[in-house]
Amino acid sequence: MKDEFIINVSHELRTPLTQIYGYLELLSEYQEHLDADTQRAFLDNAKYGCDELMLLVNNILNTTRASSKLQAPQLEDVTVIQLVKEVSRLLTPIEGAKHPLKISIPEHLKVRADTQYLRQIFRNLISNAFKYSPSDTPVFIDAFPIMAKQPGMRQEICISVKDQGPGIPPAEQPFLFEKFMRLQRDLSGPIRGTGLGLYICKQLVETMHGRIWIESTGIAGEGSRFCFTLPGSSFPPL
Repeated sequence: MKDEFIINVSHELRTPLTQIYGYLELLSEYQEHLDADTQRAFLDNAKYGCDELMLLVNNILNTTRASSKLQAPQLEDVTVIQLVKEVSRLLTPIEGAKHPLKISIPEHLKVRADTQYLRQIFRNLISNAFKYSPSDTPVFIDAFPIMAKQPGMRQEICISVKDQGPGIPPAEQPFLFEKFMRLQRDLSGPIRGTGLGLYICKQLVETMHGRIWIESTGIAGEGSRFCFTLPGSSFPPL
């Protein structure tokens, strides 16, 4: 498992590094011959590679912390749609064109969360959705309040990220959030990964007093819907 993890991590880290180096090399050699829009696109793509690299490093670091204990979350009221828009701005125009985000989140909806943790959860889930979705298919992001189970309990907010990819076989779903988990079809397929993204999502969600799960038939084209809950804000709107 360790050897396979090192191989996968090396491959995953090399991909954004190659992207960053390639675009910066093009800018260095051909800057005088490139128009402003092309230069901006190259810089955006290099920045996206940096974001992907940072996400991978954060996943690895959080895995080592999760082996002992994650840092206590700095909880505050976070407006969900603002954070989703912030994360979406980090996407390259290419990714945005291939997989437009369809966001259905009330403007006022807030959760009690650690902003950095929630940002990483969205980055992991959206990155996975892009990885497995066919080109020219949207990714759906929704959020809505759940009725409190008992009077006086804090309201929960359910947030979901849905793709239209091949889905997750039901037999593998119970193990999906385990460390180093890779689907059988991916072990010999072209899609690589570290098997850490969903594991980290689970650790981060649970440390913020939420829960996470998947809904998928495992039928190609019906995709997967990753859902998680977080406590609502301290002062929900009337």
